[in-house]
Amino acid sequence: MQHLYLTAEHEMFRHTLRRFLEREAVPKFDGWERDRLIPKGFWRKMGNQGYLCPMVSEEYGGAGGDFGHSVVVNVEKDVPN
Repeated sequence: MQHLYLTAEHEMFRHTLRRFLEREAVPKFDGWERDRLIPKGFWRKMGNQGYLCPMVSEEYGGAGGDFGHSVVVNVEKDVPN
């Protein structure tokens, strides 16, 4: 799905994020809801992949993305799977 404000790079980022969430979050979501806790390991994986605060520059350990990358993360985390 193409958006006016997202580039091909953003769409590729969306695709990889969606696959990551389908693999790492969706199968575990019911347990997280039951326990009312998302494990630290999941957040570490998100960070290692550049999905947390994607606009932080590489100089400071971030992914060096732009506003579009943040939009993708915020939209995809709310997409029902």
